Amino acid sequence: MASPLSEPSSELRKLDGLSFDALLAWLETALRGRERLPLMVPDETPESPILRERRLATRTREDLREACRRLVRRFSRESPGEDDGYVLALLRLAAGFQISEVAVHLHALAEDAEQFAKLTERQRWAVLATLIDLRAPVSVAFWKEVAARDPQRHGVLSVAALLAHGPRSAFEVLPSLPDDEMVADALYVVLDQHASVLGPEQRARMVATLAGVPERCAPRIREALAEWLEGQAPLAVKTEDQGSRRRLLDTALAAFCSRIGTTYEPEPASARLVPCAVS
Repeated sequence: MASPLSEPSSELRKLDGLSFDALLAWLETALRGRERLPLMVPDETPESPILRERRLATRTREDLREACRRLVRRFSRESPGEDDGYVLALLRLAAGFQISEVAVHLHALAEDAEQFAKLTERQRWAVLATLIDLRAPVSVAFWKEVAARDPQRHGVLSVAALLAHGPRSAFEVLPSLPDDEMVADALYVVLDQHASVLGPEQRARMVATLAGVPERCAPRIREALAEWLEGQAPLAVKTEDQGSRRRLLDTALAAFCSRIGTTYEPEPASARLVPCAVS
């Protein structure tokens, strides 16, 4: 890839003069790492300079969004065999642009167990995490099925998604989680992250809903839940503690992603899971 450039928009100005078909072709090759892009750091992923550029014409940015949507639709229909780097960059771009329409295509792909299984693990994670990132209105039944298919790799991700539907739905998945320390660590920080944005009464209801669930869980999961419950006694998160809690989340999710062969890309300003980045 290109070295960092002093003028972030210098290589993207040409996009304003392209037809839609030419822009679509450019975007695909760019996300595959085959175009010169205005990188801020040498190893920056290709979608980042596209998301960062704000000086393109309004029509060009709208065309980029539409081109991204079409590429996601194409991926969802012709997914097997695609390169990880391209797919992850494409889905991060869709999430960055907040193209909610792509959730329909990704949901259909994830629902097709046979096709979904043909994706690499990084791509499966990215598809599911993008659905969460876009706050897609996906059913409780879908996330429970995802967890049941692969509780080792996608159980905690499903818990994170189900918490948006309420703790009761999320906690029904916990007994299926494997007796794995990395899964337990990831579960702890997902619960802690979710609770940290709740008010005292909501947190109290979350704690009460968990009653009786730990005893039905695997030992390491039970230990993580007990530790989390112990920390909920004050039912108040001090402001000065939130930075360390976020660092704990980043560390645990990075370790979990590393365990399953992916890389976690933290976004400190966000309280949500994001698709894993290419190593």
